[in-house]
Amino acid sequence: MPSFLAVYDYGTGGVWLLLEAPTHSDAQNRFPDLKVFGSRPEWMSPEAEAEYRSRYVRCGFNWNVAEVPTGWLAGFDAGRR
Repeated sequence: MPSFLAVYDYGTGGVWLLLEAPTHSDAQNRFPDLKVFGSRPEWMSPEAEAEYRSRYVRCGFNWNVAEVPTGWLAGFDAGRR
């Protein structure tokens, strides 16, 4: 399943993560308060993207949208509304 870079932008910074979903739309619809990227942001180099993706998986900042989110992400779950 593809994974999409996503960010919760809180104004003075952001929390980045990966959302695993069948499509970009599925990820964005499940977490509408997050900005989900369909492709690498223009400012991000391919090397930085690879490092971010590796780090997020290694640190557990990746979620499958078919599962019930835990922790801080649970507060953004459109499926709970």
